[in-house]
Order: sequence, then structure tokens, then C-alpha cells
Amino acid sequence: MRFGPYHLARLRGVAQCLAREGVEVHGIEVADSDLYGWKRADGTDGFERHCLFPGQNYATLAPADIRRAVVAKLDELKPEAVGINGWSVAEARAALSWCKRNSAVAILFSETHAAESRRVWWKETVKGLTVRRFDAALVGGCIHAEYAARLGIPSEKIFTGYDAVDNEYFAVESSKIRAMAAVGGRSAFPQVLHAPFFLSNTRLIRRKNIHGLLEAYAAYRKTSAAPWNLVVTGSGEEEAALKGLCSDFGIEQHVVWPGFVQYDELPLYYGLANAFVHPALVEPWGLVLNEACASSLPVLSSNTVGAASELVEDGRNGLLFDPCSAGSMSEALARIAGMSDMERIAMGAHSRRIVSDWGPERFGRSFMAAIQAGRKKSG
Repeated sequence: MRFGPYHLARLRGVAQCLAREGVEVHGIEVADSDLYGWKRADGTDGFERHCLFPGQNYATLAPADIRRAVVAKLDELKPEAVGINGWSVAEARAALSWCKRNSAVAILFSETHAAESRRVWWKETVKGLTVRRFDAALVGGCIHAEYAARLGIPSEKIFTGYDAVDNEYFAVESSKIRAMAAVGGRSAFPQVLHAPFFLSNTRLIRRKNIHGLLEAYAAYRKTSAAPWNLVVTGSGEEEAALKGLCSDFGIEQHVVWPGFVQYDELPLYYGLANAFVHPALVEPWGLVLNEACASSLPVLSSNTVGAASELVEDGRNGLLFDPCSAGSMSEALARIAGMSDMERIAMGAHSRRIVSDWGPERFGRSFMAAIQAGRKKSG
């Protein structure tokens, strides 16, 4: 894997917590590019960053080369505890084996939950044999903790708060955009963002269900006297087909496709949006919900999105819908757009309060707790 902005935010959270204990924090990334279009993110306050294959793309690397590089770096650093992203990729397996050989605490980082895919018993049995080798786990939320326990990690060694973003960044920067719009109007911003709009920030792949959102949005426009526009940021293999679907539905003039938006440009969209929509058919977590909540937006989410179980209180800071039902999604769009500005502002403020407990600070505290639990032998 490579570090994106949210990885660095979590590492800073850990570094702040462990600095009081005089503990050094190191972050190891395999390569500095992958399928995501992020620019290289900086911000390594309090920890040291190591890239095993600088200038290379993760997808081009052989698993054997990754394993050798991981082991070499861990032999060099000799850490007492290692946070490991997942259990199936080459770097995770190499790090876990290194921990077992060197008596280091192995902490599983996971956002997998039981409902995100069809589970086959024998595959789950094999998976459990690997997962039980970890000493503790730091996972997304309660549904992720339940799955980790099902795979064999003792419940007292499972902690939540893995899926964090830099809440302060999104809160501050989106507020700046709103303040500029309040003083000078939207004329200083791109014209496509002048009218009220729903925002969806996602990869344009099938499971993200933008095709379902377009169908629901088309239905919403037919029933609304003053319909909002729809802005979909992101890129992916479905892009051409989705734009064609807009033409089929007759909504091409009302759907905006800015393409992939870099991290430093995201607050512009979150700051000017009227509500955020995440329609995924299946999603382990969905960090865009963290970003939208930190940006004080009401959030509309598929009820199958992992983050929704923790970040969306139906009717209080947003609305949940069935991603397989265009009617359910269309009704949610109409309901949120039909609210008063004050009602939506109150919802957004509640989003901000909810996500405030799911930031880098919690990641740091939970990681420390996982290390301490991992050092204890199971009874």
C-alpha cells in the first residue's frame, strides 16, 4: 500500500499519544503510488516515514519482492509492536510472520465486516487461522469488532476507531469556503457549483452504485418543483457508462462530473454542498462519510455502508436508504431537499458532533490500548 492523507493523519495521532511515553513511531509504505490518483501527501510530524519502493507503483511489484523489503526494514527498525493493515496482502503476511519470529506485538488493522460479502465456511475457517495469530486488533466500529471476534480474536483485545480522517482539516477548510460564500456569494467559485447540489465523492466502479444514484436522482427531479443538481467527484472504469446513463435519463444537464479531486480541493465541494450522498451497494467503511460529517453536512447513506452504523443516526444527522431501491434513495433525496436551511444546518452540526469521537486522537488511543492488550497473554 501507499500512504494517503488519512494514513498520515492516523500516524500523527499515534505519534502524539506515544510521544508522552518516549516511544518512536515509524510508518512504512510499500510504494508511493497505486490505483488512487492522490498526489504524494506530506505531513510527518512526530514520526518517521519509510517508503520501500520509492518512485514505483504498488500494482507493478512482485509479492516476493514486497515480502523481502518488509522483512529487511523490520529487521533494521526492530519494533516492539507493529500495526498491520489487513491479513491477505504480501506485506501484511510478511509483517505478521516477522512479529511471530521476533516476539513483537502484532496489531491487526481491519475494516472488514461480515455483511460486506457472501461468506463461505471453509474460507472463513482458513482466514481464522491467520487472524488468530494477531495479538490484538484495531477495527472500524462495532460490526467490524463482531467480525474480528468471530474470526478468533478475543473480544477484550479488539478496539474500535481505525477509520479516521483529519477531522479538523475538513471542519476548518469547509468552514472557510462557507464563510467566503456567505460574504461574497458563489460568484467566486466555479459556475457549476453556484446552484444547490447533492455531492457524492467516490470511485466510479460498480459497487459504489452511482448507476443506482442516477436512477434515483432522475426520479427525484420528476417530483421536485425546484430540484437540486448532483455533483459526482471521482474517476474510474464506469465513468463513460455512467455519463451515457445520464443521457438515457435526460439528466445530463444537471449532473456535474469534476473528475478526481485532490485532497486540498475537497473542502471546496464539501463546503458548498447542501447534502452528501453515499449510495454504495457494499462498503467496508466509507471514509467519505467521515469527511462529510467533519464538514458539517447532512449525510444520506446506503444502509450497507460500514461507517453508517457509527456515523449516521437516521433522522438526526442524515437519512439511511436501501441501495437496491431507487425509490428508497429518491425519497431520501426529496426529503432532505425539502427541509429548511435551518433543519439541514442542525443536521450538519450533529454530524460534526458524532464524527468528533472518530478522529486521529481516538485512533492513537485505541492503538495504544491494543498494544497493551496484545502484550498480555490470553487467559
